[in-house]
Amino acid sequence: MADGSGMTRREGDGKIPEPTLPDLTWAGADPTTRRVPDPTRREADPTRREADPTRREADPTRPMPADPTRREADPTRPMPAEQDADAGGLPPEVFARYEPVRSLGAGGEAHVVMLVRDRRTGEHRVVKVYGVQIRPDRELFDALRTADARQVVRVLESGEYTDAYARTVCWEVMEYVAGGSLAELIAEHAGPLDAARVRTIMVEIADALRYMHTSLRVGGGTGWTHRDIKPGNVLVRSRQPLDLVLCDFGLVAAIRATRRTGRAGTPLYQAPETWWRNSHEPPQDWWALGIIVVEMLTGRHPNRGPAHEIPEAHVLFEHLATHDVDLSGVTDPRWELLCRGLLTRAPEHRWGAAQVASWLAGGSPPVQAGGATIMPSGTPAPAASPAPPAR
Repeated sequence: MADGSGMTRREGDGKIPEPTLPDLTWAGADPTTRRVPDPTRREADPTRREADPTRREADPTRPMPADPTRREADPTRPMPAEQDADAGGLPPEVFARYEPVRSLGAGGEAHVVMLVRDRRTGEHRVVKVYGVQIRPDRELFDALRTADARQVVRVLESGEYTDAYARTVCWEVMEYVAGGSLAELIAEHAGPLDAARVRTIMVEIADALRYMHTSLRVGGGTGWTHRDIKPGNVLVRSRQPLDLVLCDFGLVAAIRATRRTGRAGTPLYQAPETWWRNSHEPPQDWWALGIIVVEMLTGRHPNRGPAHEIPEAHVLFEHLATHDVDLSGVTDPRWELLCRGLLTRAPEHRWGAAQVASWLAGGSPPVQAGGATIMPSGTPAPAASPAPPAR
C-alpha cells in the first residue's frame, strides 16, 4: 500500500521501509555524490600551470623596456609634414599663407627649396627650410630684411617651427628672382663671353661685394663677408639691362665649416687661405670673383682638369698652395692684369674694391707675386734696396 510520501508500506509489520531513490544514471550523475553535472561548467584543464605564489606582479607605473628592434628617428632626416600632404614640407604657418607651386630642389643645408605663391597677393616667393641641426645667423636674417635690394636678394621674413616631437627647423621667405643664375647664363654660351659682357657682369658683382663688405649693417657692426661667391649664388634679376644680385650670404657658413671640412665655401672658388684657416675676411670674396672672370673669359674653369673634371679637394688645395692659377687662356694684357691682381695667393696683397675701381677707370695697380711687384707690362719691377742696418 502506498502513502502520499511515495514510500511503500507493508501491512502488519509496523516498520517504515527505506525510501527508494530515483535512478539518475540516465543524466550522467556521479554515482558517489549523486550530483548531476552542470553542462555550462568548464572542466579544469589538466595541462594548465598553476600560478606561482612567489612570482612578483608587474608594476603598472614602471616604464616598459625599449624594444631593441625598434629604429629610432633620425634627427637629421627632414621632418614629416604634419599638415596636408600638398604642403611639400613647408611648416604649417608658412603653408597657411603660401601655396606651393613647385620644388626648386634642395641645396646646401636647406632640405626644402620651394617656389610658392602668396595666397593673399598672388606674388611668387621662394621658401627655404633648413635641416633640424641648422641654425642660420639670426642677426644676418634681420640685416637682409633692410639691406639694399639693388645688391642682394631680399629676405622678407623668417622664423622657426617646432613639431610635436620637439624638433625645430628654421625657415625663410625670399623674393623670387625669375631670371635664373649667372651659372645658367654662362652655360648658355658654351664658350667664352665677349669682353664687354664680362666687364658688365664683373661691375655688377664688384658693386655688390663693395656694398656687403663696407655698408651692410649686421648686429652691432658693419660689413659682412659672403664666403661662398660662385655663379650659382649670383642671380639674374633682369637681362636687359643686366641686373645681378647676390644670394646665400653665408647664412650657414660657420655651421658648415664646423660640421664638415672646416671650410665654408665651394672648393672650386675658394681662396688658398681658407683651406688652412676658418677665414672671415673679404679678400676671399675677391679671389672668387677672379675665378669667375677667368671662367667667363676662357669658357672653362681654371681649376678643373683637362677633361673638365673636378679634382679632389685636397689635390686642389695642394696645387693652389704652391702654384698660381693658370691664366694662359687670358690673352688680353689688361684682363690678365686684373686676373693676376684678384688671384694673388697672399690675401694681404690681393686686389680689392679700390684696385678694381682703379682698373675699371683705366688705372694699372701693381700686382704683388713671389715677393716681386708685377707691372702691367708683365715685367717685374726692380726690387727695393734693403734699408741699412741701424747703428
